[in-house]
Amino acid sequence: NISIDDLMVTKAGNDCFDISGGRYEIIKATLRDCVDKGISAGESSHLTISELDLVSANIGISSKDYSKVDISKAEISSVSKCVEVKQKKQEFGGASLVVGYLKCSGMVEVDEHSVFKKGL
Repeated sequence: NISIDDLMVTKAGNDCFDISGGRYEIIKATLRDCVDKGISAGESSHLTISELDLVSANIGISSKDYSKVDISKAEISSVSKCVEVKQKKQEFGGASLVVGYLKCSGMVEVDEHSVFKKGL
């Protein structure tokens, strides 16, 4: 169980914030220049973010393999894919991502095992 009030990551060589397992709560996340993913949640992790501001990544938010991601407000720019929600590893299942407000103009990818909801 980890709580973070203000997360700031700039120029990460791979993912800006990558978690596996556990429970995480972030009040505000400011992520810039992520080479791969802005947020990567996998392997049964549970992540709650109140406010996400992300600029420049390949993928904005990735929820995989039984992970649950809940975000109140996300503003994402300069990404090819805003969101992906999927089963990646055979020994796990789908994932979920719920976003109250999402501002992003890229693609959204959700596989048949997973759930994506926005505007709740």
